[in-house]
Amino acid sequence: MSVRNSPPTVSSVKDLRNVGNLGYMLKGQSASFGVERVQTFCEHIHNYARGMDANGKPVNMEPALHHIVALLSRVKYELSEAESYLMSWYKKRKVVL
Repeated sequence: MSVRNSPPTVSSVKDLRNVGNLGYMLKGQSASFGVERVQTFCEHIHNYARGMDANGKPVNMEPALHHIVALLSRVKYELSEAESYLMSWYKKRKVVL
C-alpha cells in the first residue's frame, strides 16, 4: 500500500498488522524531523490497527478501518506540507540535496 500514489480506501487496507507497524515506524521518523502532526496521526493509525482508539479503548475493526483510511489521507497531506516546507528551508540556505 502506498500512501503517496493513490487515495487510501478501506479495501486497500488489508494487512492491519503491517499498517500498524508502518504507522509506528513513521511515527518515530516524523518525530525525529519534528513533524508533530504526522507523528500524532501515525500514532493513531498504529493504535487503530491494534484495535484501540486514540484513548486506548477497544474499538471494532470496521470503524477502525474507516479511521485508518481518514488518517492516511491526513498523513499524506501533512507529509506533502512538511516536504514543501523543508525543501523551501533548504533552498533558502542554498543546501543542495
